[in-house]
This record gives sequence, C-alpha cells and structure tokens, in this order.
Amino acid sequence: MKYPGYKYFYALIDFVILISSYFIAHDLYYRYYADKYISWMMLGAGDYLTFAVSGIVFIIIFHYLHLYKMNVFLTRALQFTVLVKAMLYGIVGLIAVTFFTKFSFISDSRLYISIYFVTALILLIFVRIILLQIIYSKILANKIFKIKILIIGRENRAGHSLRNYHSKIYSAWRLLVF
Repeated sequence: MKYPGYKYFYALIDFVILISSYFIAHDLYYRYYADKYISWMMLGAGDYLTFAVSGIVFIIIFHYLHLYKMNVFLTRALQFTVLVKAMLYGIVGLIAVTFFTKFSFISDSRLYISIYFVTALILLIFVRIILLQIIYSKILANKIFKIKILIIGRENRAGHSLRNYHSKIYSAWRLLVF
C-alpha cells in the first residue's frame, strides 16, 4: 500500500525520538540509580537490536492507532490522548517481551522502563504536538501546501461551518462546495 510522504517523515521522526529515549533512559538509569555505571557504548548488538525492534513495534502501534492521519496530527488534544494510549500499549508490550526474553538491563528494573516512558512521552509531546504542529501550521499559512477539500451537502450549509473553520485556522485549504 502506498502512503503519503508525510507519514514516512513522521514515522522516521518518531523512530529517532524513541531510540534516543532509550539512550537517555539508559544513561539516566545507570548514572543515577544503578550501582555500577554501564555506558551505552558498552551494550551488545542484541541490546541495540532490541531497541530497534521495539522502536519499529512502537511505530506500528502508532500507525494502527491512526497517529499518522492528518486529522489526528492537526488536533492537539486527540493527538495527546492517542499518543499516551499508544505509549502505554507499547510499554505493556515491552514489559511482556522482556519478561519472556529476560533482557537483564530492562527486566531487572521497572524504574528503567518508567524513565524510558517519561522521556519518550515528553520528547514525543514536545516534538509532535508543539514543534511539528507549529511548523506545519506556518507552512499551511504560507500556502506552500495546497489542500483541496470537496464538500457535498444541501445548499450552503455543508460548507458554512467549514468556511468558518477554514478562515480561522488554515488559509491554504481550497474549498469546493456544492
């Protein structure tokens, strides 16, 4: 199935955020809470593979919860609630996988998973809800992207409410109302 380019862009950004959250959580946990500091450079290939696979699983969860749809991306409250739900599903899956595989650096500490959850959620909220949404709104306001919307309805009622919304938020929409 072919998806629009922005979905791949958002998925790549989410993947980078999730992987960097693993490194941040690893560094915070072993620097401040563990008895012995283990640098993330001393991790094995299996650990990095675990990070990459779990990042891909999180991306799949984000996709199936529709975090890459434009209507979810443009609304802050809906995006926030779906993002928290997706992170919780992913963390539960991560806990289940680490329970069965016995990766010591994750399964020995619920604190490690908690630190990862908090850092990933904060970074995702900052980048997706605050930073990317502001950039995307500026791009739409400058009319770089054109979005065509076709509304079919009775008389002018179908487009009336959307025209009000159109004038307030996104002036790059081109409305065709019948």
